[in-house]
Amino acid sequence: MPESFLERVRQAAGAPVLPDLTELDLSNDLHVDRAASALLQRFQAADDVAAFRLLLELTADRLAALAEEAAREQGLAEPADALVAAFVEGLFVDVSPAAGPGSFLARAAAAMRTEAETLVRDIALSDIALDGHHHHGARLDGHAAKARKARKARKEDIQRATRVCFHRLALPYRRALRAKEVEGLAPPAIAQRLAMTPQDAEALIEEAETALAAALERALGGDAP
Repeated sequence: MPESFLERVRQAAGAPVLPDLTELDLSNDLHVDRAASALLQRFQAADDVAAFRLLLELTADRLAALAEEAAREQGLAEPADALVAAFVEGLFVDVSPAAGPGSFLARAAAAMRTEAETLVRDIALSDIALDGHHHHGARLDGHAAKARKARKARKEDIQRATRVCFHRLALPYRRALRAKEVEGLAPPAIAQRLAMTPQDAEALIEEAETALAAALERALGGDAP
């Protein structure tokens, strides 16, 4: 008979974790927190890779959900799994003990919020370095290969500029556009997400799209698509 998840955690942690339970409920944050704290302490104390792997298996779904929440909160248009990766990498660097039971998910949430803020800031401060020489690629010497190369470079310019300009928008605009463009939500769902009327949500989306288009046009020197 396969071992239960709880027994796996107890064996990996080398301690009677959650002695009051006969089953580990992965939908219960308190259960996950207590088990995760024990596994993290084992990893920090003994450099136990098996405990760390089980920790990631145990918390994978919750970490993904926390990352999505942080990305939505900050209006980050980057993949949310980058936030999880940064947090996991940080566990190898910050070996200070967790604050105790119930602290692991809170620690993860705080770390990923900070990482999302940092990513938004860093992208917004990036230079929009355009190649410049290929904006009129169709006028090159007529060779198809050079024309295709120019179009590809132009597309990369637009993608780079859009990424930076998006993250320079005000937070309400980023949140609205992320909900529409990244998550694919309709205006009624965006309105519910942002706690506003559908009419206000549609107006906010329109303002955000106008602001992004204007910023992109400025970034591309008036040559926006």
